[in-house]
Amino acid sequence: MSRLVLKDEIIARLAGTIQQISCQTGEYVQEGETLFVLVSQEGETIPVISRVSGKVGELEVELGEDVIAGMILTVVYMD
Repeated sequence: MSRLVLKDEIIARLAGTIQQISCQTGEYVQEGETLFVLVSQEGETIPVISRVSGKVGELEVELGEDVIAGMILTVVYMD
């Protein structure tokens, strides 16, 4: 029997640079927790927040990396 896995893709809403990474692969996070902080091209600091509680998947970005709008930063697997 297969198990249904629910996940939420955490994406960058705007283009910018990853300024902070506040989570690790395998870590359990809560809904509303800040996972990343990015700085937009206009210099605005933007928190990237988890919309669900669950376990963080593999991080797809590194500190200081430039990202584009819509880029997947990680996935949170819901319980």
